[in-house]
Amino acid sequence: MALAIADNTRRSEVCNNWVDAVDGGTPGDATGDLVVRATGPTTLATLNFANPAYNAASVASPSVATLASALSGTASGGSASTPTDVQFRDRANTIIYTATAGIGSGDVNFDGTITSGQAVSIPTLTFSVA
Repeated sequence: MALAIADNTRRSEVCNNWVDAVDGGTPGDATGDLVVRATGPTTLATLNFANPAYNAASVASPSVATLASALSGTASGGSASTPTDVQFRDRANTIIYTATAGIGSGDVNFDGTITSGQAVSIPTLTFSVA
C-alpha cells in the first residue's frame, strides 16, 4: 500500500522524524553511523554522521532533508568490493533502516569499488518524502 501525504507541513514532519531517528538511541556513542556493506554481508566502512545527522527538512513537495556535513572515513574491509547496501544506525548502533547501494546505482551511489585502507566519502546524501 502506498500512502500519499497531501500536506507539506505533515510531509516535512514525517521526513524529520525519519532522519532524526539516526540521532536517537541511548545509551550510545556520540553519533549515528552509516555502515557500508558488500555481499556476504561484509562491512566495508563505518562512517560517522554529525550530530545532528541531517538539516531540517524542507516544507515542500517533496520534503527533503540534506546531510548536516559530509560523511568520510577509512575502509575497514573489502578488496575491490562493490557496495551492495548501507545501514543507517542510531547512537545505540541499532539499525534504523537499510538502503540499497551500488556503483552508479542504488539509493546510495558510489563511484567505484572499496578496498580496506582506502578513504571513503559521501559528500551529499538526501532523504525525501513525497
